Amino acid sequence: MLKKSKGFTLIELLLSIALISLIAGMSVPIFSFMQSRNDIDVAQSSVAQNLRQAQISAQASENDSPWGVKIEKGKITLFKGSSFIARDVAFDRITNLPSTVNPYDLTEIIFAKFSGETQNTGTITLKSLNNETRLISINNKGMLSF
Repeated sequence: MLKKSKGFTLIELLLSIALISLIAGMSVPIFSFMQSRNDIDVAQSSVAQNLRQAQISAQASENDSPWGVKIEKGKITLFKGSSFIARDVAFDRITNLPSTVNPYDLTEIIFAKFSGETQNTGTITLKSLNNETRLISINNKGMLSF
């Protein structure tokens, strides 16, 4: 009678390692794509949320001032004042943007005290590393569309 040995053969072990490597190798690009898409969605949501907060603060005449948003690579700054340069730094609220997202076009928006209207109309373009874009449009009444 033949005795059955317990354990794996070398071929079975190599096939298992090859299969696991193949699955892992295929999932890394998919994960990277999904992470990039998530980053740009988070960035779009963060920009819209900060714009709405600035408009609400301006309409409420919080600290008797207009409010604005400055969008830069890596961060969004919600600020008190009539311009980013002339702002009151003590009131800055900074939100981090994913480093894989770059903002273009309209990057500074100021909302008027009481009315919440803005002179900075146009489109904010957010672009990810894999060239996926998200657009946020703002009109003179401060209405956002994306």
